[in-house]
Amino acid sequence: MEICADNTYTPLDKTMRTLHFSLLTFHFSLFTFIGTTTITAQSELYPQHFDLEDITLLDSPLKRAMQVNDSLLLEYDVDRLLTPFIRQAGLSSDSASDYYGWEDVHPSFTNWGLSNWSLEGHVGGHYLTALALAYAATDDSDMKARLKERLDYMLAILDDCQNAFDGNTEGMEGFIGGQPCNQI
Repeated sequence: MEICADNTYTPLDKTMRTLHFSLLTFHFSLFTFIGTTTITAQSELYPQHFDLEDITLLDSPLKRAMQVNDSLLLEYDVDRLLTPFIRQAGLSSDSASDYYGWEDVHPSFTNWGLSNWSLEGHVGGHYLTALALAYAATDDSDMKARLKERLDYMLAILDDCQNAFDGNTEGMEGFIGGQPCNQI
């Protein structure tokens, strides 16, 4: 049994699904734009704040810093950031998977953490959030399209990782994660 945020006890599989749902709802809702160009998730998550899309930065050091940040986000090796999730889902070792051998081509970053712990999947989650926030903040249509393309790419792969646990009867149904405890 696990203790949930509301101090109730639930089976581990339900807790994992709830945590997964909460985290992915946050990430997905930040950039689910099917059929609309309005971003509402930020307003719902932070009602006491103004939306990033409501701010227009004029030419200034702050605007240049935002532009540099947006460009830097697109320089990250997203495939390596996704490696812990693909490994955790068992897709890199499944010869029938499109991700078979992924770790050979896209080795996970080894410099995040110490020898007895790792931040691999954790960093990938922060990167996903950074992309979503950059998308919400930019008014450059070309950059917005590039950020959305990266977001869609990540989400498609994370969806495949989650789907690898479909039908799991050991409490992992709906799970997604990139923890090093399941390195293959």
